[in-house]
Amino acid sequence: MSNLLQLGACVVNYHGLFAEMTDHMHLAWSLARLAFPKGFVMEADRSKFDEAARSFANEPLSEYLLRFWNDPLFRQIFPKLAEERVADLQDMLPFYSARFSEISK
Repeated sequence: MSNLLQLGACVVNYHGLFAEMTDHMHLAWSLARLAFPKGFVMEADRSKFDEAARSFANEPLSEYLLRFWNDPLFRQIFPKLAEERVADLQDMLPFYSARFSEISK
């Protein structure tokens, strides 16, 4: 869980530096808020957030994500997520096929 906390902090810091967020970052931010509301949800938004979060508080993260990948609302909220995922995976292919001796060059 600390990875999700750290990812949330990275998203906040990146947004603070560059005033930009991709859909991947919005998703990571949303997950960090769900997992650590005391650290990432403003007091003014807390009652509304708590009310919405009750509906899936005991749901495993895997089920939460599986349910939303096919949800039309999820696609409206994160319209570029699938496109970003394809681009990210393309960027990773050369890395995964690289030899350790080539990575640091």
